[in-house]
Amino acid sequence: MPTSRQLSDQILDQVFKAIALNRTPGYHFCGNFLGLTFEGVGGGHARVTMPAHPALIDGKGCVDPCALTVLADFALANAVRAAATPTARLATVSLNLQLTGEPLAGNLAAHGELEGFFAQSTGRLGMSRTRILAGDQVVAFGTGTFMVLPAPKGQTLHPIPWIEQPAPDLPRPDIETLSVPEREIVDRSREALENWVRADQAQSFWSLLLGADIQSTTPGAKAVLFNGAHVGNRVGHVQGGVTLGLALMSANAALGDQWRCTGVNASYVSPGIGSTLLSETTVTHRGRLTAVSRTHVLSADGKVVLDVMTHHVRVN
Repeated sequence: MPTSRQLSDQILDQVFKAIALNRTPGYHFCGNFLGLTFEGVGGGHARVTMPAHPALIDGKGCVDPCALTVLADFALANAVRAAATPTARLATVSLNLQLTGEPLAGNLAAHGELEGFFAQSTGRLGMSRTRILAGDQVVAFGTGTFMVLPAPKGQTLHPIPWIEQPAPDLPRPDIETLSVPEREIVDRSREALENWVRADQAQSFWSLLLGADIQSTTPGAKAVLFNGAHVGNRVGHVQGGVTLGLALMSANAALGDQWRCTGVNASYVSPGIGSTLLSETTVTHRGRLTAVSRTHVLSADGKVVLDVMTHHVRVN
């Protein structure tokens, strides 16, 4: 069994690999770090896989749910993008997930399929669905809607480079070649690794890299996420799956270990911009067998970024 030092080395290698891959425009650090691989993208279909890298494994030996939310977002979005254009910018409008309770054990594969475009919209609103499997077990299924948007003014968007070919095995960048954002990613990663080892791997490295400071409150819980290149998408906003992962962390913390999330209904209201995002959860119902919570993710200026309802069942 690998030691903590060996696992730390593997994780840091993955960080540097993602930085090297991220120097090719069209993707972002999150996707490269999570090792998301695209297969069969085209004709309204997208299969996205995510390996169970040591960086993603939580204290229960499973893939962290906050990595699952990114995978789901990618599968749903790329099913729409496959019917639009490879360079299309998509804004997540809604994302709904139903979790089956099966453990997120091993490599995950998400199958996305386009349902079509809304017939009466001024813009082009794509609708898609997904099934996510760990091995041959369905761990989640869901739906999403995405608005096709133009590139931000003054920006040229590139297609994701690793859709039609596997990501290359690039050499590890030298420290002295790192840009300021890349150095920030490395510094955050080293700090997260120290906390990961100190906590005896009770949390996944991925959740620690996100850096969400979670605190219990009287009505539920709150969590603060610091924005940066480690969580940004192609246009610099916090990646939609990461934003949803932040809300899920807050909701899970509000109810505690006696409960498991069964369903997520998320509405995306505005871009995740600014120095921080704040997730605030209120438990609206806590019964004998089921519970419901409401979570708002807010930007640094107090604007609502994400509005989420989560459903939970008691497990002990």
